[in-house]
Amino acid sequence: TNNEEVLTQIIPSYGLTVAEHARTVSQGMKYMKYNFTPMILKRAIEVALHIEDEAVETANTPPALPPNLPPVMETILSATPENMKPAVAMACFSALRILLEGVKFKYIDNKDSEPCFMSLTIAPQASGKTALREPINAILHEIAEQDRINREEDLKWHEEYCAKGSAQNKPARPNAPILMVQADMTNAALTNLCRRAAGKSLFTYAEELEKLLKLQNLSDICRTAFDTEIYGQERYTGEAVSMQVTMRWSWAGATTP
Repeated sequence: TNNEEVLTQIIPSYGLTVAEHARTVSQGMKYMKYNFTPMILKRAIEVALHIEDEAVETANTPPALPPNLPPVMETILSATPENMKPAVAMACFSALRILLEGVKFKYIDNKDSEPCFMSLTIAPQASGKTALREPINAILHEIAEQDRINREEDLKWHEEYCAKGSAQNKPARPNAPILMVQADMTNAALTNLCRRAAGKSLFTYAEELEKLLKLQNLSDICRTAFDTEIYGQERYTGEAVSMQVTMRWSWAGATTP
């Protein structure tokens, strides 16, 4: 607008008095108006628009896989849709971690470290995220079968334990490892499962990130797992148990934005 009165009402005063503000607007109105954009500004705008277009395109395109993959990864991805291969490859590392018992390496800080993988695929609904689950199930088929047997022993123990009266001798709880653990669990359950794993790594697949968020202080647990450090809880009641374990836990998940 070229209306000085309207501009005076619109433009902030930035601490000027009313008179100073009105005088500044009036002086600005006297300057000659140029319908001209400097070449350097035009070029900056073009570059900014080009970068924005590239960013949008990159955000919707999965990263390219290396041209030569290890034979095991080629086999894992053999039946995966092309557009899902990068996400599946990343998720499978978390599942393969269970098979790396006793593996250590020197980290950048010269500390002996153990592998830990955490992968989260974020994609819209009905975009094919279920493609992540089948290769993981194939990788961990034998472990899942052993977990099933151990879970049945746990269930049998629980039924016997509940059937016994308070004065009767309670059966000892099974201690066999269960390595494929559900995302919906408590911190105490995670700690106990790590103890039962006896040096092996746990693995969790989360259909939605919200399930993992039920764990208290998830970010601290992830940091502890990545560094393979001590984790636990201190309790001081007759029913609760204080426990510390070395956190070995990898996870993969898929969630909507």
